[in-house]
Amino acid sequence: MSLSKLVQRASTLALVGVVVGAAHSIVHDPIKLRPDAPLPLTVPAANGEPSPQVLGLEITLAQGWDLFGKGVPFVDARRSEDYEAGHIEGAVWIAPESFMGGVPEVANFLDREAPLVIYCTGGDCDASHNVAAMLNQAGFKRCHILKEGYPAWVGAGYPTATGKGGMP
Repeated sequence: MSLSKLVQRASTLALVGVVVGAAHSIVHDPIKLRPDAPLPLTVPAANGEPSPQVLGLEITLAQGWDLFGKGVPFVDARRSEDYEAGHIEGAVWIAPESFMGGVPEVANFLDREAPLVIYCTGGDCDASHNVAAMLNQAGFKRCHILKEGYPAWVGAGYPTATGKGGMP
């Protein structure tokens, strides 16, 4: 094969790649590595006074406990073995790898308009941020991440459960 034919084929292949990439960008939203800032969730101040506080993407243990008391769903983003060994009572399991075949079925049972609290082990663990980003892409706009994670929840003596519970 001559050099000119090789260059022509490489150029054609590059052009096809650009066209396909552009078409894909028009049809699909770009993948985000961090979730959008959640819609504000106003909760009463901790001291019970009417002055509300607006929750951001990351929330404290105290804010998580308050949301737990209000019945806000919790999502465990850790490995399935960790979830089964112990999780926040009532939490459903949605780990980052459960998005491999699309949005996990359990997400269909969650209200996309309602707030969600997502947690992992806190600290350097970014599984909760990854799950929040993927849920955000799926239309969940009120994801909040329990910054201190499951170890802080256990340390505070808050309700936990074991077993498969909310696992698909």
